[in-house]
Amino acid sequence: MERKTANQNDKISVIVPVYKVEALLSRCVDSIAAQTYPDWELILVDDGSPDNCGALCDAAAEKDARIRVIHQANGGLSAARNAGIAQASGDWLAFLDSDDWWAPTFLEEMLTAAKQNEAGLAVCGWVFEYEDGRPPEDRLPEPGALSPREALMILSSPDGVLFVTAWNRLIRRSLWGDLRFPPGKLHEDEFTAHLLLDRAEKTAVLARPLVHYWQRGGSITAVSGDLRHWDGTEAIAERYRYFRDKGYTELLAPTFRKFLYHYFLCLRSLDTDSREGRERLAAVRRSAEPLLGDKENRKNCTAGEKLGLARPLLWKRIHRLRRAGQ
Repeated sequence: MERKTANQNDKISVIVPVYKVEALLSRCVDSIAAQTYPDWELILVDDGSPDNCGALCDAAAEKDARIRVIHQANGGLSAARNAGIAQASGDWLAFLDSDDWWAPTFLEEMLTAAKQNEAGLAVCGWVFEYEDGRPPEDRLPEPGALSPREALMILSSPDGVLFVTAWNRLIRRSLWGDLRFPPGKLHEDEFTAHLLLDRAEKTAVLARPLVHYWQRGGSITAVSGDLRHWDGTEAIAERYRYFRDKGYTELLAPTFRKFLYHYFLCLRSLDTDSREGRERLAAVRRSAEPLLGDKENRKNCTAGEKLGLARPLLWKRIHRLRRAGQ
């Protein structure tokens, strides 16, 4: 049987949203230009960046005909990625954040793995790169070729983050269909990961750190107390409903545990004295009603978790008192 490799002229569309990364953008773009797999196009989406990023994007496009630029009013990460998807012409899609960068063999290794395993999606590990000078750290998945249910089970596990992020994946374009990232949401990858994994006939997994994930203070994901972090909790609730409606019963309990993790992580930092905080909490609880109303879920909760789900404001007051007494 012929072993399929990346050398079959599949075109890959790489989509990079760009916003306020003037000092870091060239590192990202250069890592794409240095890919050992040549048949790619890069779509740089200047998302209304107020610095010199727009001009840098145009300059990159002048140097390489494979680079195109979209300039648009600021709409956030999801809107920028969606604009790139709409303009992409490749057989495969890959996403990279503009402060991160790829190993030179990222596209070649990912496409080869997908083809050899007849997979519609490939996932790899990454390297945490720290702005403060700490040594880099690898985060690697177990290698293999997974069925949709197997991939979704890992997604629902404590190590599921490796199957969530958009920038360590290569995805066959046809899997997207009309699916898009949710505009205006933080944790946008949480809303789409399970849908793509379920659509893929197989997911190829490489235990290789092919993405350099830049950790800098002040980034969106590093800011605690931001009400938009509740979007992640809402995304897990949507995922639970999806699994329930599809009859994936083995995924409900671990998904509920993941919901609890997000819920209490956000609740601990929530300002319940603010109207905005209370309203956001109420909105998330409405979206999570299928989880909260399931008696089987509550049965396996601790007393503290039951209190936090039933009376979150009281739980928050007790949490404050305990912290004050430490």
